Amino acid sequence: MLLNQEFKVSGQIIVIFVLISFFVFFLGLNNDKGESRLSLTDKLIFPAYLVAHWFLNLISALSAELVVLTNRTNKGKWESPDRGV
Repeated sequence: MLLNQEFKVSGQIIVIFVLISFFVFFLGLNNDKGESRLSLTDKLIFPAYLVAHWFLNLISALSAELVVLTNRTNKGKWESPDRGV
């Protein structure tokens, strides 16, 4: 009953997303022309940040799916936290 539903993430979609992220990064790097004043090491660390950020979002989304799958109603609910506004 716990895992009676199927959830798949296509590996091709993940690869395409990573390739597009790198393409957009290097396109911006090419058009930068030194205006950002970032060192070379900063520019080389940024693609790793993109991949790490994307994997954290993937883990967050999958954990949210697990909550929906393990809930008896199979319905998810999102509530915005009070941010003092």
